[in-house]
This record gives sequence, structure tokens and C-alpha cells, in this order.
Amino acid sequence: MTGIDVSNHTGKIDFTQIKDQGVDFVFVKATEGSNFIDQSFERNYSNARRAEIPIGAYHFFRFNKSGKDQAKHFLKHIKGKKFDIPLVLDVEEWGNPGGIKRETVVAELQHFIDEVEKVVKEDVMIYTNESGYRTYINGNFDTKRLF
Repeated sequence: MTGIDVSNHTGKIDFTQIKDQGVDFVFVKATEGSNFIDQSFERNYSNARRAEIPIGAYHFFRFNKSGKDQAKHFLKHIKGKKFDIPLVLDVEEWGNPGGIKRETVVAELQHFIDEVEKVVKEDVMIYTNESGYRTYINGNFDTKRLF
């Protein structure tokens, strides 16, 4: 299966065209940290829905913010939306401040996951890169699906 993630950084997307090109699903960025909302979220969600592409939403995790606060922010902005695939937590060192203890980041990630799963009653999937996996995910979230 082929999937893509989209955000405001992607620009305007023709979802019918990408579906015709073989994209099977799309993850739409909803939020980041505890107060950022992707300005293209509503448009990308609606247009992907219209094109009948299975949709998931993702949250970009900020290491210097409370996991519980980030979960509440994410849940608030996806409320009332229908998703066809699991919700996703994006964990990357890129774009995050350094100097935060690994144990602190792992604990806050767990707080985020616990809060979201408590509300949606489904497992959260983790989206990461090699560095994020090695540093924060491996050995801590082995039961979670990875993307």
C-alpha cells in the first residue's frame, strides 16, 4: 500500500489526482505541540474525504510540551471527524529542541498515547524516522504499530 502525509507545507493538493496515481491512504497533519493547528487541516481533510481516500490524522509531538496537553489539543481539533485508519503520533528529533532527557520525552509520549487512546478507544500508531525510533521508540513502545 502507498500512503502519504500532508500538511500546510505540502501546498494545495489535488486528491483525485493522487488517488488516480495510486495513493491508497493519506495522513493529514492536524496539530503540533499544545497550541499549533495546521492551517490546511480542514481543507485537506475535506478534499481527501471528497476524493474517497482513506484518511488518518497525525499530531507532531513537541518534546518541550506536556504530552497530556498535546493530546487534549489534538483531540479537540479532530473531534467530530471520521477517520478510516488509526490516529498517528509523529515523533522526530528534527524540529525539536535538544537537551531534554530521553526519559522525559518517553514519559510525555506515553502520556499523549494514554490520553488519546482513553478517548478514542483505539490504539495510536507511531510515525517516526530512524533517529526517533532508535532514541525514543525502540524498547519503549514495542507493542505499537509503526509507520
